[in-house]
Amino acid sequence: METNTTLQTIPNIQEIQKIIGDAPATLTANINSKDKAVKAADDLITAHTTTGMTSMLDARMAEYTDKAKKTITAINEKRKPFTQVMDELKKQFTGCETTIKAKVDEVQKIRDDYATKLMKEKQEQDRIAAAKLAKEKEVIAVKQSIKTALGTAFYEYITTKKKKVNELFDALTLERFEEDSQKFSTPVSMFTPKHLQKLQITVSSSILQVEEINTLILEVAQDNALYVHYANEYRNIMTVFQKETVDKLPSKKQQLEDLAKADEEEKKKLLEQESKRKEEETATLQKEQEEASKTVEVNAATQAAAENTQASIGALFGTTITEPRVKSGTEIIVKNKAGYALIFQFWFEQEGKNLDNEKIEKKTIGQMKKFCEEYAVKTGELIDSVLIEYNDVYKAK
Repeated sequence: METNTTLQTIPNIQEIQKIIGDAPATLTANINSKDKAVKAADDLITAHTTTGMTSMLDARMAEYTDKAKKTITAINEKRKPFTQVMDELKKQFTGCETTIKAKVDEVQKIRDDYATKLMKEKQEQDRIAAAKLAKEKEVIAVKQSIKTALGTAFYEYITTKKKKVNELFDALTLERFEEDSQKFSTPVSMFTPKHLQKLQITVSSSILQVEEINTLILEVAQDNALYVHYANEYRNIMTVFQKETVDKLPSKKQQLEDLAKADEEEKKKLLEQESKRKEEETATLQKEQEEASKTVEVNAATQAAAENTQASIGALFGTTITEPRVKSGTEIIVKNKAGYALIFQFWFEQEGKNLDNEKIEKKTIGQMKKFCEEYAVKTGELIDSVLIEYNDVYKAK
């Protein structure tokens, strides 16, 4: 139906052939008329240049103007059949292109909308995945901090125990030496899960809530493997320390006997030696604690790094939407007519002020708006106003 209507608007082929056939003669006649009109005008202009303007010359010019206008009308009437059919043919040809282009644009719009939908779904999925991964990594980091803090607290606990033993050792007297020295041979106490859970630690997070942190602390502290490790560590360290203390008992007794027999000067010397020994002993305990805590920190960091890698790989393969092949851009939404004034102002500042007047006059608001959109993509600079809104748009490739 549409095809038949279109065909009816096309000029008859015989009519087209006749008009085109007459065109050379018509054009020749029009050129001749044009040449005569131009020559007549040139003669009048030359007369004006030579003799100046007179009433007689003005009358001749008025007569020429009337005739020239009639000539233009005649030329126009002669060429109309040809130019009208050419215009109609051009309209038919370009109409075909325009119609197809409109359909292409319609189809492309459907694809662009679909690509935009996919991109937004992909972006939302990526946002959720990134938030989930950030949470997982924060949990790993907090667990690492908890393990490090527990390890530090554990070795501080051991150091405190050792210091108490040393205090009892230093408090031995010659009078009660045999009785009190028996205390250092009693079996080493056990390190129980309650001991581990009672260790005082402080952990913070910028993402997790306090309740979540407390849950993680309890989870780590109740880890049986971790408890077994620290129970064995406590037994081994304290057993060795107890043996070292027991081995020092004979020398301690000798020291006490020497002090009992020493004069004031000798006693002062022995006490200075004892004070130096205590300082060295305290420094040694502190160094052992720091080295042990550092080892705990390194081990926790190593484990956390492995867990972070695993979490990142899991997040990578967790993506289900493939990013569509699109060309992205931005679109300006003018929320109030006054926004167009802002568009002009922004365009003028960035480009317009460098153009000449003629080019400025030819610019449309639509072209200025497009410039602002492309400028935003290229530089990230936006028109900062509640009257203007920027939306991301995607064009399917």
